Amino acid sequence: MIVTTTLLLACAAPALPQDRLTLLSGERIGGAVQSATLEEVQYQDGAGQTQTLEGRQILSIEFGRLPALIAQAEKYLADQDYQNAVNTFDGAVAAGQGPPWAATYAALGKAKALLAWAQVDPGRASEAATAFQNWVATHPDHFHVLEARTGLAQALALSGKVDEAARNLEELATFAFNKNLSKHVEFTAQVDRCEVYLIGKQAQVAETRLRDLIPQLQGAIGNRETPMGVRGLLRSLLSRSQILLGDALEGRQGSAAVRPYWESLLKDPTVSPDVRAAASLGLALAARAAGKAREAQLLMARVVATLPANSPVLPRALYYLGELSQELKNVPVDGRIYFERVIQDYPSSTWAQQAREKLGQ
Repeated sequence: MIVTTTLLLACAAPALPQDRLTLLSGERIGGAVQSATLEEVQYQDGAGQTQTLEGRQILSIEFGRLPALIAQAEKYLADQDYQNAVNTFDGAVAAGQGPPWAATYAALGKAKALLAWAQVDPGRASEAATAFQNWVATHPDHFHVLEARTGLAQALALSGKVDEAARNLEELATFAFNKNLSKHVEFTAQVDRCEVYLIGKQAQVAETRLRDLIPQLQGAIGNRETPMGVRGLLRSLLSRSQILLGDALEGRQGSAAVRPYWESLLKDPTVSPDVRAAASLGLALAARAAGKAREAQLLMARVVATLPANSPVLPRALYYLGELSQELKNVPVDGRIYFERVIQDYPSSTWAQQAREKLGQ
């Protein structure tokens, strides 16, 4: 009877949280990560045995055993309490407690918190760039160095150093190629660089690069040798690229002139729902430019009503709908409501920053 009770208690005990490794194939492996570099990732499996994988076999690492200080810092960040998030990540670094990766993870968390803060307060962008630079210098071959180098470029762009940001992303793409990393890393850096060019008002450069990049992405997606896990990421990058190309064309030619491009995407059955939504917004902006504000408002409202909350196009749609509502004397809805929703639900987006400017924040 005692033995039976012990077994029942053992079975009822909650499983300890595991770290999760997602492979290029899409397969997920649970374990306890011991070390993670671009060359190899070591982890303990469920039997306590040490296993090793090549870093380039892994798409992502999700840590499930967060020390209390790091978990608290991430909660502060989710709540947009940036000062406390930064301070608590700092405290986690100083404490040096938890799994072997904890202090490194916390230092990167601090840089990411500063970057999120810079979206609200651009004066923090230089501080975020410095935090990323220090992290990369200390951990040049860490598995998450790709994320850190991307964060550095974003921080530089926010601080007005657009050319330096673009150069960093070009170097990242070359780094990924030389390290023989998964093709999605190089593609991601190239798409991010196009976005930086648009931030810097270099629409012609962005357009030229995107016209070359989109067919390459389509070819990689259609290649049978592309792993399933990578294919999903490439589809997301393709959607971003198609939307960015529309933005580049609009920046160079104006909303009305880009109408044929958006119409062509709406006729394409292979595009993603996000691209379809962005194309509808593009047509709404063309209608607005033609003086048909009410028609544009109805089209945008339809897009907002049908998009899921996690769509990257939704903050853009809400922002433009706010602008149109104000142009139409806040009928039938006050435009401020849309701006406030962008700020509340998508605080780290560029659209939130523009919404704050509209509200005088």
